[in-house]
Amino acid sequence: MGILESLFGPSREKQMEELVKQSSMEYTMYPDQQFLEILEDFNVFQEGNKRQVKHLFSIQDENKVSVKIFDYKYTTRNSKRTTDHWQTVVVLTASDLSLAHFRIYSKHAFSGLEKFFGGQDIDISYDEAFNEKFIVRSVYPDDIHHHLNPTFRNYMIESLDVDLEAMNYFIVLNINSLLKCHVDQYEAYYFHIFKIYEALKSK
Repeated sequence: MGILESLFGPSREKQMEELVKQSSMEYTMYPDQQFLEILEDFNVFQEGNKRQVKHLFSIQDENKVSVKIFDYKYTTRNSKRTTDHWQTVVVLTASDLSLAHFRIYSKHAFSGLEKFFGGQDIDISYDEAFNEKFIVRSVYPDDIHHHLNPTFRNYMIESLDVDLEAMNYFIVLNINSLLKCHVDQYEAYYFHIFKIYEALKSK
């Protein structure tokens, strides 16, 4: 064991090695970075530069609904220093979705990405509990209310705090920090985004 490992614990790479042994998902340490080009319209992938995906876990069910969980890095600069920002992102892709572009995030959570998201706040006054907990923004305010069905709203109220963006056949969860390398955390977010997908399909 090296000095750094004795002080700070094993590196993320070593932790990932253990996670891979426990997980049933497919794993790629350095996936094809062209993957980001497909997602470039999502706000989480528009801040900073030197964007990189690493430690990608993926799974696809019999209906070809796929979920990817990965570490994501981008770099920002100011006059004094360069800073790397790491966080975990979860992406679900399903061909049976057709979603207007919208974003939902907890009211108490601040995100610098807000400046990258146009549109307007959407009033969900018909659901007071949902409206108190979340901000909904969209450039298509008249098109998203049918997505926010009762099943979806009820699940979101009871779920983990989220920063969610959806468009076309993608749902993206920005966790805003790195997940710990515990299989239960990765499984929890897999089931979380899958339940969001099922709720959005409800009538």
